Amino acid sequence: MGTIFISYRRDDTSAWAGRLSDTLKATLGRVSIFRDIEDIPPGVEFDSYIAQAVGSCDALLALIGPNWLSASDSAGTRRLDDPKDLTRLEIATALKRDIRVIPVLVAGAKMPGPPDLPDELKPLSQRQAYDLTDTHWSADCRRLAELLEPFLHVRSTRQKVVIGVAAAAVIAGSVGGLGAFVHWRGAPQSAATTAELHLPATDARGTNARLDGTWPNGAVIRVGFLNGSPAQRQKVEQVAPEWSRHANLRFHFVDQATGDVRVLFASNIASWSFRGSASLDVPARCPSMTLVGIGDSVTISVYERAAILHEFGHVLGFLDEIQNPNGHIPWRPEVIAAPANYAYVERTGECPAPLNRPVTYQDPLPDYRAFDPRSIMMAAIGPAYLTENVSLGGSLDLSDSDKVFAARLYPR
Repeated sequence: MGTIFISYRRDDTSAWAGRLSDTLKATLGRVSIFRDIEDIPPGVEFDSYIAQAVGSCDALLALIGPNWLSASDSAGTRRLDDPKDLTRLEIATALKRDIRVIPVLVAGAKMPGPPDLPDELKPLSQRQAYDLTDTHWSADCRRLAELLEPFLHVRSTRQKVVIGVAAAAVIAGSVGGLGAFVHWRGAPQSAATTAELHLPATDARGTNARLDGTWPNGAVIRVGFLNGSPAQRQKVEQVAPEWSRHANLRFHFVDQATGDVRVLFASNIASWSFRGSASLDVPARCPSMTLVGIGDSVTISVYERAAILHEFGHVLGFLDEIQNPNGHIPWRPEVIAAPANYAYVERTGECPAPLNRPVTYQDPLPDYRAFDPRSIMMAAIGPAYLTENVSLGGSLDLSDSDKVFAARLYPR
């Protein structure tokens, strides 16, 4: 059963916490939601019990209201400045353990900046916040549930017809298999553009067609790391070469923060990667790939593996499968009419990131592969965005189509 921890101040967002807990339970079905006022057994020690609850959750929602930042104790000391403040402990514990932390703004609250927060909470200011409004409560909670669902260890109990394998995958730049389809209002536009990916039926010699923007056949792609622990790097080094079993190219990993592909480990909403050799156009100081949710444990989880495979699929030149022109995905009219409203856009400081939208690729791709809902490149899409009562879900492994297409792009 998946677990969500709701962190809040009772004198700031108590009413919203209870309302949100009830709404998420009704929306997500079989999910456990921890909210201290109703979940701490009598007689237990607060600090240790909360630390255990936070450490075992799949996601923490940090409810931030108008008084969250300025709340003070009886002596006039700001609570966040107290190392033993429970709200501070909850969020700091989740951040240290690399648990998904989503700031949720209510009652018109604004996201605090780094100068407003104690050192151990400063990473919170780098997380994309989510607005919950009273006037659009149901719709906002539904979108939040769809964002959370791929991170949980269960699927919703709502009735769905599942096409392919229902699994946590990415949309719009991926959490590398662990991202979500999010309607971000007012998302900034990326200045970067991804290389054009056109696919002629055959080249001049009549051999297998290849996407413009892919690497030379037989290429050795240098992959560097801008940050990350030895365990995180080792996971990438172990998983990414699975593509080389099927494609005639290989990855050479370097310790320096340089390379044709530069990986940044982060704690954003979703992973992303520039496609193909477009990474060469990214400034050398900037990442061409961001991986989210890659932990420090020795064991590689199926979700971490799927995240890495998905992003390195983009490195080979693969589109997100939802953009496959052969997919004929039944998008709702409002999604087709305003795809920019449904885009996942992220920036890393002054660095660009690819702009991904849930629409069919518009440029001619006359010989692209058949649509594959089981592809590692397939995103998780809920029925709220489709005209039919279906849910499209991605795979946690390379499909047969992935292997064949990789071999076709890079034949031995």
